[in-house]
Amino acid sequence: MKDVQGTTIKDVMETLQLLIEKYKFNIDVLSKLLDVKKEVILSKDEKKLFENSKDFSKLSDLIFMLELSGKDDADFKIGAFLQVLLEYHSISTETIALMSGVSEKEVSDLVENPKLVPLESKYKISKTVMSLRFFFKELEHKFYLKVECYK
Repeated sequence: MKDVQGTTIKDVMETLQLLIEKYKFNIDVLSKLLDVKKEVILSKDEKKLFENSKDFSKLSDLIFMLELSGKDDADFKIGAFLQVLLEYHSISTETIALMSGVSEKEVSDLVENPKLVPLESKYKISKTVMSLRFFFKELEHKFYLKVECYK
């Protein structure tokens, strides 16, 4: 996985503009998703953007994940979602393998070296990962809500 340490406000702003200009992302949708007023996004004022954001890291993560969706590296994307399930949600490679009908090694390899995993196994793992991610995403949302309540 690519290390995103050293991310700057400039990087985030450039990526946000890429979403708007290259991918023609709807400003109203971005406003709702990022929880920032439409006018602030349109202003391209980084100071206003981050002053109006409750959490810089959450905002920047959302912007980078949206931009990642536009890239063609499917192995990287599914590997990233798989890694969230394995690390954040503590779902085992064994569980993913059993639910997918593949070997544990194939699940591990999808994160470590996707070229070793046959296309059919990637598909099986992907459908399981995306389904689980859909359900477990709610837990992440609840976690963020709890954190916000304690601030």
